[in-house]
Amino acid sequence: MGRIILLVVTAALLFSYTFYSKTFMKKLVDKANIEVVDWNQIENYSKNGFIFGFISNMQNDAFDEPKGYTKKNVLAITAKYNRMNVTNKCKQIEQKPNNIYLMSEAFWDPTELSAFHFSEDPMKNLRRLMGKYTSGYNLSSSFGGGTANVEFER
Repeated sequence: MGRIILLVVTAALLFSYTFYSKTFMKKLVDKANIEVVDWNQIENYSKNGFIFGFISNMQNDAFDEPKGYTKKNVLAITAKYNRMNVTNKCKQIEQKPNNIYLMSEAFWDPTELSAFHFSEDPMKNLRRLMGKYTSGYNLSSSFGGGTANVEFER
């Protein structure tokens, strides 16, 4: 009987820690002033130890699901762009485009920080190029640890 109780308590604790943000553990973590440091894993592990540092990375829901996100809507968008791709393939392209994709975890737009103001745009030349050529922003599905995995996603 003692082993069954120990097994149930262990399973409950493992579940609570693994899904701590969705269980009673979140309140305990907040009351204990434990700060999960998503953006700095070295500090996260130093402050919280190996076990909690590891567990805090298991639930990385960095983004909320967009409104209207359904399989049907995604397939409709895919079909639209597949039709556009077929149309574009029919045209003769004499010169292939030169695409440059800048992937740098350290590169970001400092003007996105509303608390800071600059005497001049720190990305003036880049914005000039962005206005002249195709450009955009990329939203990563990962934040903090494990960002290298994004490079292999499709």
